[in-house]
Amino acid sequence: MPKPKQYVVIFNKEINGNKTNWKELYLESLRGKSDKYIYNQKLLLSKAYEFEKNLDKDICEFNKIEFEGLLNDNNFKFDRLGTLTTNMSILRSYINFSNKFVKNNISYLDDFRGAEALRKYVKTDAKDFIISRSELDRLESMLYNPRDAAILELLFLGLSSDEILNIKISDCIFESNSFSVKEKNNTRYIYELSDKTKKIIKLAADEENYYDNNGKGSKSKRNHSSLAHNGKLIRTGNTTKGSLDKTSITNIIQSIKKHLKLKNLTPTDLNKSGFFDLLQRVEYYYKISFADKKNNNIFKRLLEYWHYKTEDNTIHNLKPEYIEFKQKSDFIIENEDEYDLKLIEYIFSSISNEQNDLNNYLNESDFEFIEGNPRLLLHIKNEKGRNYTVIKKAKEQFKNKNNGILFCEACKSILSGKYGQLGCDVIEGHHNIPFAVLPKGSVIKISDIKMLCPNCHRIIHKLICKQKCESYEDYIEELKSILNEHKRKQKRTV
Repeated sequence: MPKPKQYVVIFNKEINGNKTNWKELYLESLRGKSDKYIYNQKLLLSKAYEFEKNLDKDICEFNKIEFEGLLNDNNFKFDRLGTLTTNMSILRSYINFSNKFVKNNISYLDDFRGAEALRKYVKTDAKDFIISRSELDRLESMLYNPRDAAILELLFLGLSSDEILNIKISDCIFESNSFSVKEKNNTRYIYELSDKTKKIIKLAADEENYYDNNGKGSKSKRNHSSLAHNGKLIRTGNTTKGSLDKTSITNIIQSIKKHLKLKNLTPTDLNKSGFFDLLQRVEYYYKISFADKKNNNIFKRLLEYWHYKTEDNTIHNLKPEYIEFKQKSDFIIENEDEYDLKLIEYIFSSISNEQNDLNNYLNESDFEFIEGNPRLLLHIKNEKGRNYTVIKKAKEQFKNKNNGILFCEACKSILSGKYGQLGCDVIEGHHNIPFAVLPKGSVIKISDIKMLCPNCHRIIHKLICKQKCESYEDYIEELKSILNEHKRKQKRTV
């Protein structure tokens, strides 16, 4: 049964001899908007009722001091900066509307624009919901549906709601632990994945059903819907009309918050948590502090890579917020993770072209790392089964056709010529159609496997991530042309 709407009272006062209720007139002007939208506007205006009543003034009559008093009033204060910013735009709309009839100097409103100006009016006891990597792991383990866990994971990685919804299953190259994201300017970003993140995303890609109420109840009584087969990673049910949008992601997060009984949880919380987690790891591994001004450029470039924006779409507010958070948090890395370093190195290589001081810092510093600490790992797998016989047979057939020699079909290198007996059987079988995108139950022929050296195999998957060719079969030829062009350049140099 839907929750009944609370009764709201808005302040009404005769202004300049006119008995018109300006708030009702303003709400009347919103006709055509949804009932929920109008109700939320009315609810906000009602929060000012007591303060207006005490002053015997409508908001539209306030001067700057009175308006600031409203923002400081406990009945009007908000827990979150984002919520206050949104509601300020509603107040500004009402005051601008009523000012057509009630002439008042409202230029003071410009002093209450932007996150910096509004931050001091947020409740002082309110805390941003910043979660650690281990806390995220705990929340994900409590979720029944892989889709929900994947959304949390991707938001923590710094992706926006729009980017998450645009990810196709074919963008996920599970063999190389990566996936690509296409942005509005058609630029593709390649995201490196940890083994854990890869498993979560792979489970979401293979998911057939979505269970309501976080899967609670007996199997026979669980309400579920089949997920649409539209090639997207994050999918809606077949019975749902339309497709998922940015609002849908917010609603899913709110549903997760409800199921896990959390006080706060928003997409912005998860984006910011992931970025703060990255900053702490960079400080830990590279022994730097972002409180030091000399690292401002590194902080800025990391933030640009992370695609995170604060409420007013600037980045200058986030650094003091991180430093304040760092002072209160207790960040501990119990076991150094190879993926941490791979991710940070990958990010640095992506941003270092335009950041010489970052390059110099990384090149000139002799960092120390700890290795060899024992770890207890528990692996739960739900993945496509490989048929290793086809690779074995493909190698045998290739060897028989080429006088007992295994060589790379792209660069023609024979590893036994470089490494002697040790390199005789060192070759990798490459699926013409990447294993990650093969449909369930696909039939693979020996002719579908190409022999590649480890280097060419890695490069060809990078080419696939960039989607430079129309069909998968063309990538071998594309790689050959790259190698030939490189050889020609070397000859011209000599």
